[in-house]
Amino acid sequence: MKKQKEKYAAFSLAEALITLLIISMITIATIPVITKKTRTKENHGKWICTRNAAGKHIQWTTGASGDAENSNSWTVTGDSCSFTPPSQARNFNITAVGGGGGGAGAESSIKTWDETFHVEYYGKYKFLAVGGGGGSGREGNQCSSKGSGGGGAGGVAYREYEITKDVVKVMMKTGDGGDGGSDKGLPSKNGGGHSGEDSTISIVKSNDDEDTILTAKGGGGGERSYGARCRKGCTGGKQGGTKDADITYKSDTGDGICKVSYANGCVSQEDAIKINDKLGTTSPFGTKSMTVMWRNGKDCTYSEVGAGGGRLGENQPGKKGATFAVTEIYRSGGGGTAGEYQTVFVPSFKERKIKVTVGQGGAGGGKAQNGTDGEYTIVEGYLEAPYGRGGRTVAIEKAYTETPGGDGEKTPLYYKSEPLLGKGGLSNGNTSVNGLTSEGYGAGGGGGGVKPGEEAGVGGDGAPGYVLIEW
Repeated sequence: MKKQKEKYAAFSLAEALITLLIISMITIATIPVITKKTRTKENHGKWICTRNAAGKHIQWTTGASGDAENSNSWTVTGDSCSFTPPSQARNFNITAVGGGGGGAGAESSIKTWDETFHVEYYGKYKFLAVGGGGGSGREGNQCSSKGSGGGGAGGVAYREYEITKDVVKVMMKTGDGGDGGSDKGLPSKNGGGHSGEDSTISIVKSNDDEDTILTAKGGGGGERSYGARCRKGCTGGKQGGTKDADITYKSDTGDGICKVSYANGCVSQEDAIKINDKLGTTSPFGTKSMTVMWRNGKDCTYSEVGAGGGRLGENQPGKKGATFAVTEIYRSGGGGTAGEYQTVFVPSFKERKIKVTVGQGGAGGGKAQNGTDGEYTIVEGYLEAPYGRGGRTVAIEKAYTETPGGDGEKTPLYYKSEPLLGKGGLSNGNTSVNGLTSEGYGAGGGGGGVKPGEEAGVGGDGAPGYVLIEW
């Protein structure tokens, strides 16, 4: 019995382990060798679509002959692009940007005031004041011609002045003309005319301080009778004073025949032209509608502003003076906004081809015109990236002072190099009044600027959008 049990005794532990090792080695040897797949270039790459300077679609993809750094070497595809997904590629990331808005054009316009006004525009102004004319003396009884002394014309004062941000209001006080002499002997015992009032222009600051910046003296009143000759139409009143040496009213009565005198408020054509040149041809003293008139041959063409009374030798009141402010308002153009971007993840495409339409950048506005909006960028069936808005005309307003245009806006996403923004006219190193067209993808165009002595600038175009697909 003992021998029988030994015959069927179990394996030892060492023997069992050796047996398992042998079986494992045999099993491994019978399994086929499986090689690990390697990713090809086709399974990892980029595809880009945008537009060229002519507005045509162009595209580039990994492995193409064109240089990714030089979009001029990309393939021109016409009115759209077509993306063909690689057969074994998966996990696509699509980024799209809409077209940028165009910059707005700038504008300028003449603005005038003839009474007190609150300041809206800061910058350089031209101010002119005319004093009230003096009244003539009452009729004399010394001559059969009933001659009397005419009132002196109001003085003229001119000044260029820059209004700063601490000025809130411009006060204009226009002097009245003086009354003619009366039988009661006023204002003088011999019946002389009253003097005209001064015309003044003052500025009022935010702290309520008021400073007079210009004064035009009123003309003197005429005497009751003018000299022994009793000539009609000659002035007996003194000419009002002036602060500007370039605009003077000489008071030379000569022999009383008014050859060179400014009798009763007449001024020379030469002086009238000087006033026009000071204020500009579209001002209240413009040459086409002259308010201050001039001597014409032997007769005087009488001014309705600041003239002395008594052109017929009668006791007449002087004409009221005037106050004027003139400036050129500059409104610069705003830059266009950038196209918006969208991103979407696509595990795999069902379509064999996907149509892509890239939004064109908006056109820059002409003078006094807003920029146009850009266009949507569309990846059909997957996303639409909104466009950038065109700039608006009134970005900055100044009075006759260099006014830069607004810069375009850039998109936060770009491929390879950062896009060049559309700089505004006269801003950030751009010495031209015209806004610059942006370069790159989806950036806005620059707005136009304005500079004294030059035409208002136009806006720059926005940059086209783009589509980038990576896998």
